[in-house]
Amino acid sequence: MGLESIIKYCITSILILSCYGCTEKVQNVSENPIGEYVYFDQYKCLHVEGRCLKLTLTEDGVRPNFMVTRVPTIELRYLENTCASCVTDKIYKDLEEIVESNNEQEDSISVE
Repeated sequence: MGLESIIKYCITSILILSCYGCTEKVQNVSENPIGEYVYFDQYKCLHVEGRCLKLTLTEDGVRPNFMVTRVPTIELRYLENTCASCVTDKIYKDLEEIVESNNEQEDSISVE
């Protein structure tokens, strides 16, 4: 086994392992339930994962984003823009139910 073969093996191994890490991270994000808080970035895009890369980094993907608004899930009253990375279809449906429930509770408090 020559030096060239060793280098190709190392590069291939690194690429495979780095792709495996990406796949695992995406699966973990999609399996996460909606937590106590949801997060809005500077563009009013809703995220359910506080560690979502689209939330934590600016548009250039390098600098950290410090303009994040944390909102308790029980205070969520509307859905407009949602993150395509951390809000799956199932999570979106769950969020719709939460918003509907929150609005019903607010209506019942207003009537009383």
